[in-house]
Amino acid sequence: MAVRRFPKSDVPVDRAAIDGRGFSATFASFDAPERKDTWHHHGEHDVVAYLLSGGITVETPDDGAEELQPGDLVHIERGTIHREIYRGHVEMVGFTVGDGPGRIEASDNS
Repeated sequence: MAVRRFPKSDVPVDRAAIDGRGFSATFASFDAPERKDTWHHHGEHDVVAYLLSGGITVETPDDGAEELQPGDLVHIERGTIHREIYRGHVEMVGFTVGDGPGRIEASDNS
């Protein structure tokens, strides 16, 4: 089937709703304790996310931190080492494009 509809009641909030052939689409909804994530990258995947609610800081060892607010769109290029800090009730829509494993832990860059 070329067109698939996912009613709101069928969209998972903890894993990809669409996953296949080098593309995934995810809706995430969670209450986040404020803590720093571990340093990681997404290998050969580009990540694009649109923040609906809450706050996210995306930090890289080379570029510093980007503060995301609701309505912001972020693109994390493949291979970019980064970590996130989530705040409040976070809702976001994310897309990945690429092949291979989706998350790869990196060495400690603190």
